[in-house]
Amino acid sequence: MKNTALLVGFLVGMAPVAASYAAPPPATRLGVSVSGANYTVNDPDGDANDTSTGYLSGIVTAPISRNHLAWRWWGEVSYRQFTLDPGVNTIGQKVTSFAVSGVAQHGFNVHEHYRPWIGLGLQAGLNDYKNRHTVDSGGFLDQRYGDRNQTSFNLLLNAGVSSRPLGGGYFVGGNLTYHSPLDDGIEGIQLQMFVLF
Repeated sequence: MKNTALLVGFLVGMAPVAASYAAPPPATRLGVSVSGANYTVNDPDGDANDTSTGYLSGIVTAPISRNHLAWRWWGEVSYRQFTLDPGVNTIGQKVTSFAVSGVAQHGFNVHEHYRPWIGLGLQAGLNDYKNRHTVDSGGFLDQRYGDRNQTSFNLLLNAGVSSRPLGGGYFVGGNLTYHSPLDDGIEGIQLQMFVLF
C-alpha cells in the first residue's frame, strides 16, 4: 500500500513535467524584409564617405527555449551592394557583401497588439571592395588602391517591435540595427520592415 501511494504521488507530481514535454514546441517562423541603410567602410588605407542603400533579406526566428518564450533567435541572410563616392581625402569604392546574422532578442509584454524587442548579436560578411581610389580637387583620379576581399565580423545592436499574430497567423514589424565592425568592415545603421509567416 505504501509503495502504491508513493507511485501515485510520483506520477501526480511528474504530470506537469510530462505535459510540458508533450506540448508542441513553439513555432519557428520564416519571413522576408526590406531594409534601408546608411553605410560606410572602415577602410585600412583612409577615410570613406557614407551612402544610403536598400536591399532584401531572408529571415528565420525561433524561440531560444520553450520555457522562456520572451527570448528568441533572429537569423538573417542578406546581399548588399553599394558605392561610396571618392573625394580628395576619402577612398571611393564599390562594395558587395553577402552577410549572415544571428541575434538573441528579448521581448516585452507591454501591449495587447504589439511587442517591443531588444537584441544583441553578431554578423559575418563576405565582403568585396573594388575600384578603390581617391580624386583630386578637379575630380580626376588621384590615387588608386588594390581591391580587397575580406571576411569581416560585426557586433549588432538592435531594437524593434512586432505585432501580435494577425489574421492568417503572420506577424509584421520593424527593427533598427546598428552595425559596429570588429575589423575593417562595414559600419552603419539599418532600418528594416519585415513580415513573418
